[in-house]
Amino acid sequence: MTSATAREFPERFKVRVLGRFRLTKGDIPISIPPRLRKPQELLQALIAFGGIEVGAGVLIDALWPDSEGDAAYHALESALYRLRQLLGARDAYSWRAARSA
Repeated sequence: MTSATAREFPERFKVRVLGRFRLTKGDIPISIPPRLRKPQELLQALIAFGGIEVGAGVLIDALWPDSEGDAAYHALESALYRLRQLLGARDAYSWRAARSA
């Protein structure tokens, strides 16, 4: 999973991660309802793991450690979809196939 470049989304979102988590779009705070806990956790995990080229397996292990196979992968897809909806940015993150060794 790769994040969009700063040129594509110039200071569109700001994330405060030290202290209380806070997300803003421009200067407007984005309120994340409790029912969207997993998309928020996904965003936090993406940030914690560096935000660029974070593997799906790493995210699944961190957020759905008890889920297996397809169920875990679909949970990740669903959380990513809801995160994109929450941010109003369909292209904020993209999937890319892993390179073969």
